Amino acid sequence: MLKSLTDSIATLTSGVVPNFLKQTSQAPVAGKESAVEGRCAIPLPPIRPLMRTVEGVWQEYMQETPGPDGMRWPSIRRLINDHGIDWQHSSYRYNRQLWYKKRKVIVAIEGLRNSLNMSAANAVELLENHRNSLHIGLHAFCTEKARGLPSLSVDCAVDISGKVKDGSTWRQLRVNDTGYTAYRQYLVQLKSFLNITVEMR
Repeated sequence: MLKSLTDSIATLTSGVVPNFLKQTSQAPVAGKESAVEGRCAIPLPPIRPLMRTVEGVWQEYMQETPGPDGMRWPSIRRLINDHGIDWQHSSYRYNRQLWYKKRKVIVAIEGLRNSLNMSAANAVELLENHRNSLHIGLHAFCTEKARGLPSLSVDCAVDISGKVKDGSTWRQLRVNDTGYTAYRQYLVQLKSFLNITVEMR
């Protein structure tokens, strides 16, 4: 026992903290899988830094995309389904401003697709044509108040897909759902912004 006590004192005086005293949380590790829950890995950074076309943003939302050194970015949809908003943390090198811009494009495509009965390809084409008619880049299209896309509040109870989660499945909004009114108002703004006359369901 005397030897054990002597060893403990020597450890403390040497500045090495025993494991049972360490309480600091570790930073996220790139590509670390959650094997127990079968969730995708959260890469560093969680989403690609590029934002060149509407179609590119949509593909990143729907599909896994290649990254550097053989790394793969999971689709944004997969990140949301598997991790909620946990991937939106600075420890993962999350870029809030970049995501805000991409989110506006994704919400717009989903709004046109799910609520206005357009195909994803047609929605992408409509947004791209509208952006080109303004003679501006994609970033300005997503940020400038005078001519940028409307935004769905991040506090809205509706997912960016325009749906709500019912248990473990996503379903279309219903009149009595929280966030129904806010999402309908967003769709009206989107319709006005694009100057389209498609009837909303």
